[in-house]
Amino acid sequence: MIDTDVLGQLAAGLDPLVSRLLVPAWCITLLVLLPAIWRLLRGQGRHTDAIWGLSFLGISNRLTYLLHISPLLSHLTALLVAFGVAGFAAWYQLDER
Repeated sequence: MIDTDVLGQLAAGLDPLVSRLLVPAWCITLLVLLPAIWRLLRGQGRHTDAIWGLSFLGISNRLTYLLHISPLLSHLTALLVAFGVAGFAAWYQLDER
């Protein structure tokens, strides 16, 4: 059986470290996705670039939340992600027929 007190203490000790690493980790991920985004903006996207674009929006949404940039911007990126996921789901279902 796992001692929940020990897990709670471990989590409490890791929380400040994880919190400090979140924003840099998400920023590195955005940088890695930039070539796919650039191809999409130029209209030369590859087959999987659209999903990377959706990932970029999701990460941007997470960063606006973590950095408390703007509630409006956070809500707008969340809305774009929601519409993007809905569009991908519909396209995938229609394309599979």
